[in-house]
Amino acid sequence: MENASRNLESPSEPKNSFLLDDTKYRPSPQAFQCGEILEEAGEVGSVVFFSTTPNHRLEFSCRGRSVGVLNDQEPVVSNEELEEATAAVDPFFFDKGYTLAGRTGFQIWAGARLVLESLIWPLDQDPPRLVHWQRRLQETAPCRIIELGSGVGLLGASFAAQGGEVLATDLPTLVENAIYPNQQRNKNNAPSSPCPEWLAASSTVPIGSGWLGSTALDWTKPVQEQLSEIQRHNLDLIVASDCVWLVSMLDALLDTVASLFHFSPNATFLMSFQRRDVRKESALFTTVDGILSAVRCRGWALDCLSWKYVKVDGDEEKKEVFLLEIRRDESSS
Repeated sequence: MENASRNLESPSEPKNSFLLDDTKYRPSPQAFQCGEILEEAGEVGSVVFFSTTPNHRLEFSCRGRSVGVLNDQEPVVSNEELEEATAAVDPFFFDKGYTLAGRTGFQIWAGARLVLESLIWPLDQDPPRLVHWQRRLQETAPCRIIELGSGVGLLGASFAAQGGEVLATDLPTLVENAIYPNQQRNKNNAPSSPCPEWLAASSTVPIGSGWLGSTALDWTKPVQEQLSEIQRHNLDLIVASDCVWLVSMLDALLDTVASLFHFSPNATFLMSFQRRDVRKESALFTTVDGILSAVRCRGWALDCLSWKYVKVDGDEEKKEVFLLEIRRDESSS
């Protein structure tokens, strides 16, 4: 498992080659550290993934090893080690609404690393729109963020550690058995500020200089039936990472984003996506062209903030992972 470097031979470019702008290719910052170790009797599973922000080290209990995330020199749990430590039966298999897509939420995927590195670890060559969000996360007025499909809570906790006010959401199984335990693992003993009112109704803990709340959010159900009025309004940022690898998930996610845009018209949506297709339409996997078409059909504006190549176990070729910025229209940029 390794992140391929930029100087490796690249595959043929997709039709939307503007995404592969060399000025937006992003190597891993040298100061960023992450990896995984084996842990007996973990809160969620046998794998602990760790990552750093400039001022904090965070840990996340996972049921599976990370996919396409780690470089060769970073600590990794092998498949053999995991098989010895993990029960063969998924204890949540019969939970309501829990599917294969939900099961993948118990591990960390390549797009999450790109989001973390891009937003929390600035590089001199970063493009203006990416710099805008890096600075927004550092402003005195906390950035109000909702994360969709949070999985084990890596992004939400990392943004909170930087001072953000974050509401992490996922299916009830993930919230109860992954996000909440990892909130408790990373919380501060003494908060530095009062809990924000808009997060007070959720399971909320202080992490770093910010706050992380969590609540269930099913993309197939109306947002207004699941989030309170104060949670739906005045959002700055909507974030989703590695959430639409199946075609069946794309429209449901974008419908949820559309609802949040309605309640918070000034919000921006940042989404990471790892290409899994083979340069053609797929009945199963979401394609790059499929995402761009779905976004444009809604009249939204899209830009690529950063991208890199990754290669994972079993893949013959390295594939791109993108961080996309999606706005309601051009005037909101």
